[in-house]
Amino acid sequence: MPTDHPHQDEGARIEAEGHRVIRFWNDEVLGNIDGVLMTTERIFADSPTPGPSREREGSE
Repeated sequence: MPTDHPHQDEGARIEAEGHRVIRFWNDEVLGNIDGVLMTTERIFADSPTPGPSREREGSE
């Protein structure tokens, strides 16, 4: 069901594919980059490490 905000639909689709979506306001990135970086570092630290990628067919 579509929502009033197109980014919510896009985020739901991305999350349904198994990815995590994080968002920051532009002014937060521009005015508080240290806080944004600390938040993303904390999120990555709390996330499981993915397994190794499958080797591509035909690569050596």
